[in-house]
Amino acid sequence: KYMGFVLKNYDDWSLLTRKQIADTYELFRTVSLNSDLFVAVFSGNSKIIEENPQTLLNRLNNLRNYFTNKHLKRILPRSPQLLTDNFDNFRYKFVYIYELMGIRQNEMCSSFVFNKTMNHIRERQLFLARSFFYDKPNKKGLTRIENPKLSLIIDAPIKEYLTKCTNNTFTEEDYDAFCNYLSIENVENELLG
Repeated sequence: KYMGFVLKNYDDWSLLTRKQIADTYELFRTVSLNSDLFVAVFSGNSKIIEENPQTLLNRLNNLRNYFTNKHLKRILPRSPQLLTDNFDNFRYKFVYIYELMGIRQNEMCSSFVFNKTMNHIRERQLFLARSFFYDKPNKKGLTRIENPKLSLIIDAPIKEYLTKCTNNTFTEEDYDAFCNYLSIENVENELLG
């Protein structure tokens, strides 16, 4: 099953030596991540094979500051690029989702949120928040309304997003107009308040 993905995702098959694959597998085993996870990540992120083992190890350890091993086993197959992409971009997205949206790791692991751009995340979340279809949970996790799940907010095609998240209140034209406005809105950094 995964071999087809590996061959499709790797432009340079000469990198796929037995030693290189074994070394990368051993790294995953060393940090207590199972072989199924290795196969999913290896087949989904062609940069893994070229990455320095110490850099990968550091990244896995950095991710453990945000996720448990149980979370990593769910999120890495969905977002294998977390092991090689810019860590500051990941951190910004994580803090935005965690602090500004009030969403915890379990729900993050059920979506493809880390595969999306920050712009996409902001547009989807702010559209709902400003139209009163999203309410940030308080310290006890309570909201005035029932918020849609993160996967529906972020992953759903635009028609499904508008239908299920806004009860068909808005059209794609409304959403596009909002996004155009948002693109000229002067926002330094939401996380700074």
